[in-house]
Amino acid sequence: MLFYVPPGSTFTLSMTATVVSTGPESLRVRVNTLRSLPGNMVLRRLDRPLVLTVPSYASIERGVVGNVVQLADAKRGERVSVWTETATVTAAASEGRAGAISAERIVLPAA
Repeated sequence: MLFYVPPGSTFTLSMTATVVSTGPESLRVRVNTLRSLPGNMVLRRLDRPLVLTVPSYASIERGVVGNVVQLADAKRGERVSVWTETATVTAAASEGRAGAISAERIVLPAA
């Protein structure tokens, strides 16, 4: 299980992670720190793989200035910050199944 919130609730995750690979609409990362809301639970040193869906409208930025970039600009080994879309919890999402969680914002490190 990746996180727990009561069934039927909505959830949002924020995480710091390391990029493993990217696809046309996906980001494979190794999660380092995970924060889930509601509940404000923080898990550190997870070192857990996760494949996120990245919809075309997701915000992808590089650096603190927020320069808009493409998902393909994410490089293997980069540390990223990710915020997910608010969604209703499902078994697939809470277990962290590939593609069950969608990213809303991804911030890559400054170039």
